[in-house]
Amino acid sequence: MDNYNKKLLLTTLLLLVILLTTLSVFTFNLTLNNTDNGKMYVEGVINVGNERELKAAIRNAPSYIFTIIALDKDVSLADTTLEIPSDKHITLTSLDVSKGVF
Repeated sequence: MDNYNKKLLLTTLLLLVILLTTLSVFTFNLTLNNTDNGKMYVEGVINVGNERELKAAIRNAPSYIFTIIALDKDVSLADTTLEIPSDKHITLTSLDVSKGVF
């Protein structure tokens, strides 16, 4: 491999890294916003407050895309299990406004 091809390969790899980094920043843009009712929401996150909303969020989550579902409060399940299909990449988390963390 001559010197020109090495430089071309290095430049291509560098541009690929920059492109992937930029895409990940746009994909995981989690900006905190306060609403009038005092709840804190995160853009790019699906907020749910009950079992029906949780199941709908899981059902409507895109396949093979990372999805974050934040529980606004404790969610009681009528069923003993919560099924998440294998093609859904879902992270369940809580949204604790009092501590400012999720």
